[in-house]
Amino acid sequence: GRNNAQESILENAVKALKQKQVHVPSKNSGFDCLYTPLLRQRWAQMIHKAGSHPDINKTLANQNFFGKDGNIEIIHDADDNTIIIAVHMRRGDYVDWGRRCVWDEIYLQLLQKLRSALIRLGKKPVVHVFSEAYGMIDSRHNITTNWSLYDGLVDHFHLAPKMKGDGDPAMHIRDWRHFVAADIMVVGEGSFSLHPSLARPIWKEGDDLRGLTIWPGDGSFGLPSYMYRWTEYANGVWKMDKLKWFNMPAILNITNENTE
Repeated sequence: GRNNAQESILENAVKALKQKQVHVPSKNSGFDCLYTPLLRQRWAQMIHKAGSHPDINKTLANQNFFGKDGNIEIIHDADDNTIIIAVHMRRGDYVDWGRRCVWDEIYLQLLQKLRSALIRLGKKPVVHVFSEAYGMIDSRHNITTNWSLYDGLVDHFHLAPKMKGDGDPAMHIRDWRHFVAADIMVVGEGSFSLHPSLARPIWKEGDDLRGLTIWPGDGSFGLPSYMYRWTEYANGVWKMDKLKWFNMPAILNITNENTE
């Protein structure tokens, strides 16, 4: 079960939701109905403050991978072209639950296109991947994780070891704090990165790229999104190998036409 730190965060979030009387949106009502801008700010503050909860390992929870000592918030100088990207790739026990992990082929395409687009704009992308150091990607196809595939695309890996139960809440909070603080966040499958992504602003066309969140899905709510497709090969073999984009910022010039 969850420990006191996790329960406290969730209880506060529920209270905030009730106070704002926020409703779950229908498909046509807009994703931003779920969390108002003010509530998103409040949720971000709760995630950052969770690192000081007395029931967790504060040293672990407050680790900073983004380079500013003592403050995970990214502060860019006026001439700083660095774009810090946090990517969540769900691995570990996800397949054990009967779920489907996104294959490396999809993330490789995603990172290649995203990095190239940013470099074309004169930016310096720095990619941090948050995932697990164990587990299958697809047990039916006997596919395991091969991090060497990401050479030249990922600058830093933060891989959780296999742990008992629900894992270490301090490590969860540490990763959530980085998801909230990153310039660009790529949300992974499952709820682990979805929850902290709701503490980030809803990006709209014309906004600065710092603050962009890219979601898994078909772009139903008008959000920048990515989605995988399957291709049938000889002998009835199907492979997850086509990446499809939705609602990406025009300045990045990332379209399905220049992806496939």
